[in-house]
Amino acid sequence: MKNLPKIKKELATETLKLLAENNIKALPMKLYSDDDDVDIVIIDKNQYTDASNILKSKGWYIKNNRSKLRERDKDFFKNKKYPYVIHLHKAFSWNTVPYLDSKKLWEGKREVSGLLLPSIEDELLIISAHSLFENQHIKPEEIVYGQGLLQKDPDFNYIRVQARNFHWEKGVNIVLEKLKNYDSSLSITDLLSIKISKLSKDFIRVSPRQFLTEFINYFAIDWIWNYRLLLKGQLKRGPVIISLSGVDGSGKSTQLRFLQKLLSQKNKQVKTVHVGKTLLVKSDNSEKGYKIWGTVYLSFFKDFLGIIYSLLTNYKSDVIVFDRYIFDTLVKNAYKDKNEKINNLLIPLSRLLPNPNLSFLLLASGENLSERDMKHSQIYYESKVRLYNTLPTYFPNIKSIDANVQEKEVSRALEKSLNGIKL
Repeated sequence: MKNLPKIKKELATETLKLLAENNIKALPMKLYSDDDDVDIVIIDKNQYTDASNILKSKGWYIKNNRSKLRERDKDFFKNKKYPYVIHLHKAFSWNTVPYLDSKKLWEGKREVSGLLLPSIEDELLIISAHSLFENQHIKPEEIVYGQGLLQKDPDFNYIRVQARNFHWEKGVNIVLEKLKNYDSSLSITDLLSIKISKLSKDFIRVSPRQFLTEFINYFAIDWIWNYRLLLKGQLKRGPVIISLSGVDGSGKSTQLRFLQKLLSQKNKQVKTVHVGKTLLVKSDNSEKGYKIWGTVYLSFFKDFLGIIYSLLTNYKSDVIVFDRYIFDTLVKNAYKDKNEKINNLLIPLSRLLPNPNLSFLLLASGENLSERDMKHSQIYYESKVRLYNTLPTYFPNIKSIDANVQEKEVSRALEKSLNGIKL
């Protein structure tokens, strides 16, 4: 803890003291981390609302981010006075799945320089669970901090018993061995083996709801989330992403050709992708609604995976231009499912994909569209336009372009926006 930034330690101490003054038991978690988080766990989850209100009374406000989709059992609090974010947890859990007994951790707490911390053994358990069920690897600062804890002769029997109570003893054994050998890697084989083992034991011991949550986390969300972080790192060095959205006939194809020509003149390597016509996604412009429940989700994930596939295979290009993006999928599914608004469950999932550097929404009236395209009914165009008009509400980065004007005027608007970013 000697390298812990002073202001981070003071914030943790002040927050814990404030909660204690209001008879709320709480412990910090992962204070060794070099990030901007101060993680605090409320021991009795029934006091969580009270703890949240206490923070709000001191100028903190909830500012949840995309992580809330994955970690629904905590809130993110910000305060203009501090450079740190308080993560207020309902339990010692990761991705809404508990791995430790909060009351046990409270019983074993220790005091270090006036700050209450989990015991040495519990901190090793926290490092292990965080590595296995959150990051899928061991962070460098956890290796260093864990090494220091191992030198203090921890009670390994206690550690294994606590992990065994939540059916992940195999996992903690692997992480402890990794810490001893300064090894930060966790193989996919080990991770799958640990999670399958836990699921097999949890099957008859936890509620169906928790089991389903674990299953989805282990075999979907964990991999998508960590893929997104990896891809985000690649795209920082990689291409500029541009998306064109809009109803059929709004001029996407015309403006796509304009962007290709413009970018080629700037000596940029351009790759164009048609969402709905990629290897993984088939185009479907029919007006027939979905008849089978769940088809809307299958359609969404087909497009979602198609975009991922395109990003992975083209990330070495200078620019990737998408003719339609996940925004269009949301509109398409809402229309075909005969809804007046976009599916709220799919919006946070859409945000797992990288935000394009430029997102253009070409908006034209239903009357103009029916005259230009003539492939669909007037009702089709009017319904689609209403849905597209709601997109900026959910995705503020989308730039709306009036497509009722001449093509050259639309092109000039695109070029002006393009000149504002670094290619």
